[in-house]
Amino acid sequence: MPSAPEGSAIARARILREQERRTGTLDLGDLGLTEWPNELWELNHLSCLNLGVGWTDAANGFHPASPGIPYAPNTLPPAAARELWNRLPNLQILSLAGARGDGSAWDDLAGLESLPQLRVLDLSWTSVEDLAPLASLTYLEVLDASYTFLSDIRPLARLSALRHLDLSHTKVADLAPLQDHPALQVLLCYHTPVTTVAPLSGLPALRKLDLTQTQVTDLEPLITLPALETLLCAWTPVETIPESLVRLASSAPHPPTGQTPPP
Repeated sequence: MPSAPEGSAIARARILREQERRTGTLDLGDLGLTEWPNELWELNHLSCLNLGVGWTDAANGFHPASPGIPYAPNTLPPAAARELWNRLPNLQILSLAGARGDGSAWDDLAGLESLPQLRVLDLSWTSVEDLAPLASLTYLEVLDASYTFLSDIRPLARLSALRHLDLSHTKVADLAPLQDHPALQVLLCYHTPVTTVAPLSGLPALRKLDLTQTQVTDLEPLITLPALETLLCAWTPVETIPESLVRLASSAPHPPTGQTPPP
């Protein structure tokens, strides 16, 4: 694991290189950073910034943090950046993603409301529980909030550009804020306390829905979805899959006796 001075030196070298090359992408992931590099906020042309284990591009392709650096998660203080995010007005992709066992302390999104062009945001494996700062980010298309402390998605109600949303392993139970999201194509609710999919009945673009290990009992509201291609509903209380959905369900509600749900 690189020491803080080593990680800081690598970060500054990458920032300097980006200042010269202006590629628009900066990877500062897994450098063991504990303080924000002041030079970062001078890169007002940046469109992609990775501060986590990797980042997802607009096509949902994942890029791990640059190889060659021993794994050392950043522990940057969110509060110190609140008034600085507005210096990166062109940012479209931002990753704060942690990893299993990190114990990521990132719990505050304040300041992100000043990133009007943001399209992709990865919050997975962080301590985030409040999405309020995202409520005005109307260009947001991809949001990964899996493995967080999230329970309330009402701040997403007006983000109609959302097309990929991962809520897996959260405390989210109410999907009503998503009922007016015509662009939503992928919704992952694996291992959540969701009980009803009724709010999803009017989503014209939804093609993949993961309800594995939820408390959903009735899939009937989904029969009206014209684009649905994949339905995952293993380990749920669902007794019967509507006939029109059987061909879409790639996993039965009740797997063979003796099998236990994955963690």
